[in-house]
Amino acid sequence: MNAITKNRQTNDIIYQMAEKAFGEDKIDYEKEIVELDGGYCNVVYLVPLLEEDAILKIAPSDEIQMMSYEERILETEVAVMDLIERYTKVPSPKVLFFDDSKTICNSSYFFMTKSEGISYDHLKQELSKEQNEAIIKELGSYNKQINQIKGNYFGLIGKSSSRFETCREFILSLFQMLIKDGKRKGSNLVHITYEELWELITSYAEVFDEVMTPRLVHWDLWDGNIFVQNGSISGIIDYERGFYGDFLMENEFSSFSEPSKGFLEAYGKEEFTPKEMIRCTIYRLYRCIVMIVECDYRKYDNDKQYNWMIDTLKVELEKLKKLSQ
Repeated sequence: MNAITKNRQTNDIIYQMAEKAFGEDKIDYEKEIVELDGGYCNVVYLVPLLEEDAILKIAPSDEIQMMSYEERILETEVAVMDLIERYTKVPSPKVLFFDDSKTICNSSYFFMTKSEGISYDHLKQELSKEQNEAIIKELGSYNKQINQIKGNYFGLIGKSSSRFETCREFILSLFQMLIKDGKRKGSNLVHITYEELWELITSYAEVFDEVMTPRLVHWDLWDGNIFVQNGSISGIIDYERGFYGDFLMENEFSSFSEPSKGFLEAYGKEEFTPKEMIRCTIYRLYRCIVMIVECDYRKYDNDKQYNWMIDTLKVELEKLKKLSQ
């Protein structure tokens, strides 16, 4: 997906980055630098080295206006990847070099190891039912490991002003930022005004109070961020939107389809209380509206995501209404 947030650089600049990270004697100048597709926000390159090729990820330029929750997301990703390496057995890339000096490039960037395999969204249709079920169970187990990491605050990891003692405060702050972002760009939600949205969310504020422990949440664990090789998960990527919060905000619990049975079994969460179901629906509303508003910030080259999410928003608002009856 093409977006104005992708901070593309010339080969000369990329070579300077690589030379700073690894030294000139480690770079394979004979091979081509390749921009990788699939991302929606940051530009990503495959940079050839003499031993093992590296992945370069570059943050959007400071000149590009981002959504409020996206502050310092590249720094967030580096921090979360360190936590994953230290505290879990989740297969993930390793950070090789991080530079936020902005002396070579006009934004932060980092190099990481390359995940082997193919992204699951490109491979899923080619696999058998049994293979897909095995991968989903594996994902449930890995997602559980991520959520076992506890924080000492609820909030965004890269945004120091977004750290709270309670889950209620954190969720309300997320919606406050989202509403501000949407109003700034005039993003049309069609089915609800921003004032109505705030009134709706605050009316459910007490359901967040039963979340007592802030847990590390990936939040963006969709099929495109999962790599598969030889029938099993070989890599999980894109930790840039990680935060400490309610584990029910994870993609499998708060995306736009029902959680798979295999995932729930492996995760160890097969039943949901009425309050948990309300929280999941509110988290889906949040995810949906983020994906609507971001269209006006990233200037995608088509309206597919906007149209899909506008239709989804109507469905999720109806779900929440039914849960409250």
